[in-house]
Amino acid sequence: MQGQINTDKSMSPAEMEFHYFRLHDTNNDTMLDGLELLNALSHMMPPMEFAPHEINGKPAVEVEQMRKDRVREMLTNYVREWSKVVKIKPFESTV
Repeated sequence: MQGQINTDKSMSPAEMEFHYFRLHDTNNDTMLDGLELLNALSHMMPPMEFAPHEINGKPAVEVEQMRKDRVREMLTNYVREWSKVVKIKPFESTV
């Protein structure tokens, strides 16, 4: 947000959330579509790849299990965060 919004002033959690999601509204329609929402949420998730110190000296089987665990954790986090958003504003079909 720095450089796009004055981050020096104190903001309430609601203001921070508004600006965070506004930055991800790439088509400026004031609503986040699925891809924009996933992009915003992805910044809150752990990185997919491991740092070298996390896997150095570990057997390939253990590293593969660590990858599976990380993917499971990321998907669980996506579902949890997505559920919060859906509860706030239910999907409205335009069809």
